[in-house]
Amino acid sequence: MVTVDGVSVRALAYPKLVGSPRVGDRVLLNVSALDAGLGTGGYAFVVAIPDRLPPDPVISRGGGLLAWGARPPSPGPRTPRGMSDGKARISDMPIRQDVR
Repeated sequence: MVTVDGVSVRALAYPKLVGSPRVGDRVLLNVSALDAGLGTGGYAFVVAIPDRLPPDPVISRGGGLLAWGARPPSPGPRTPRGMSDGKARISDMPIRQDVR
C-alpha cells in the first residue's frame, strides 16, 4: 500500500527491476493504466525507488545483445510509384475512401 496525498493506493513492484521497497520509501508510481481502468487489478506500478536505485545489471561478455553494427540494415524510405524526383508529397499519395 502506498499513500498518495492522503489516499491509499495498492502498488505493485517488480524487485528485479526496481529493487525491494521498504516501509517509508518514497516511490515513483505509474498510475496511467489504473486511472484509465485498463485491467491492472487495481494496482499502480512502482517505476522506481528514487532514494535507493538498484545496481546496474552485469552484462557478461558472451552476451546475446546485438552490436549496433551487426544488426540487419533497415529498408530505406519508400516513394510512391511514378514519382521521378524521389520526394514524397502528400498531394501525390493515393486517397482511399471507404463507403459503407
